[in-house]
Amino acid sequence: MKSNTRLLLTISAAIASISQGFDDGRIMTEEGVDDGPIMTEEEILAMMPDDGGHLIESQISPDPYDGQDPRPLILDGTFSLVNIYIPPGALKPGETDTYGENIRADFCAMDYSEQKKDPSSAPMHRDIMGKIKQCTEHRTSFQLADIVAKAREFDSPANAATRSMDVKGIVYHLPKSGSSVISNALVAASPSTTRVISESNVLTIILRACRTAPVDCSKVLQSKVLADAIYMLGRTNDPQEENLYLRVDPEGALEMDVLHDAFEEAKKPNWVFVERNADEVLSKVLEGTADSRYYMRSKKNPPAALTQYVHVVSGNTVTLTEASDEEVISATLGAIVNKALKENAASDRGKFVDYEDDILNTENFYKVLEFLGVDMEDSAVREAVDAEKAKRGNGVLSGQAWSLDTVTAASTKVASANGLYLTHEIERVQDVRRRY
Repeated sequence: MKSNTRLLLTISAAIASISQGFDDGRIMTEEGVDDGPIMTEEEILAMMPDDGGHLIESQISPDPYDGQDPRPLILDGTFSLVNIYIPPGALKPGETDTYGENIRADFCAMDYSEQKKDPSSAPMHRDIMGKIKQCTEHRTSFQLADIVAKAREFDSPANAATRSMDVKGIVYHLPKSGSSVISNALVAASPSTTRVISESNVLTIILRACRTAPVDCSKVLQSKVLADAIYMLGRTNDPQEENLYLRVDPEGALEMDVLHDAFEEAKKPNWVFVERNADEVLSKVLEGTADSRYYMRSKKNPPAALTQYVHVVSGNTVTLTEASDEEVISATLGAIVNKALKENAASDRGKFVDYEDDILNTENFYKVLEFLGVDMEDSAVREAVDAEKAKRGNGVLSGQAWSLDTVTAASTKVASANGLYLTHEIERVQDVRRRY
């Protein structure tokens, strides 16, 4: 039974890889391409037991776009960007200022109507994609540079039915700090005109591309890839849509400067950074196994920015490999806040948002949305925002009635670890906020 299940999973993944545009049997994962045994579709089908074909077919839904050339579907806005693959060395500095042809992008028939109808039902980009069978089973892959060039040309006529929306605002955040309440409220304020790309795998992968080997990775090329990816994420054929917002995963803030460099000076958007009491953040991260494991990856393979941060803060007396779990996570979060402080000092477009003072306080919450371009003078907008704010914005309870989180007293280990890193950075943020 176990071997049959394993075979079924292998076959399903291999067929999925073919449907994603790889015709040599490679399997696309979040980390890139798994160059496993190269198999043709005929070889895959030959592995199947006589009655297995029916089982496979019953588990993979028909592709509603089967037989159609996906290129026109991308160009006319039917298909949207949902994933990206950047192989090692693709952003290595070279003689030209263009990135390599081996950077590939996945597209599928994304539909943001669910997000617009009820933002808390699909708060993350992956939540929207996960509800669409065509996106989970029949994505198609192209060279990013090639398809972006074609899309820009397609959108260029004055009477073109497609265009790319400018980014109106960016939401950065510490985990467990209420950022999903903001991103969901942005949609609720004007559903027909607004799209929020929340923690898209596309942006996460690009922002991580130069993280561990910055010397061999061009930040200029990284920004160019970001600019092209954002162009594709913002494309629409809906004449009503005009507001595009990005919500970046917490570690993405380590590359805030690179993301901001992806915008022309006149089009650089306002951004907010959502934070919270240091001990509450770290305690809540440690409560979740998946959350703590996510940040513990830095212990063995830390981003260069994190290594430098720990080096400076500790006076070169601490290495992450010898640090406790609490210290590794606190150092990671501290480095994120430290980066936001640096970027805020270099720009007048940023604003720090405190969970207790700015999210729980309704009037201050309105001011945050106004900073991001929402007209809060309209009573209908306020009513829609209030209704969305009353819901849990993310997680397994997303959409249910929201109440104040239970605050757990911080452990000695949490307080001690934060005393080295995160608490100091949050205190610096509060100093900045007092000057607003």
